[in-house]
Amino acid sequence: MAVDADKVDSAIEDVLTAGQSFMTDGIQNTLANLGSLDNIKQNENMNAGRKSGKRPLMRRCNMGGLDSNGTA
Repeated sequence: MAVDADKVDSAIEDVLTAGQSFMTDGIQNTLANLGSLDNIKQNENMNAGRKSGKRPLMRRCNMGGLDSNGTA
């Protein structure tokens, strides 16, 4: 299943405006996790950069052992 950054942006916008339910590639998700959607978006942007030869100079990383939600 290929998910591009535009689809993830749309899902994030849906969550922010309509609540916790969103649909991506015909799959209905009822409990949204904005942190997970953001990670998917970053990965898709990174993959697109690899394919085009325009890789980012820096990438966000987590040095503290916690995920984006602040849990171990």
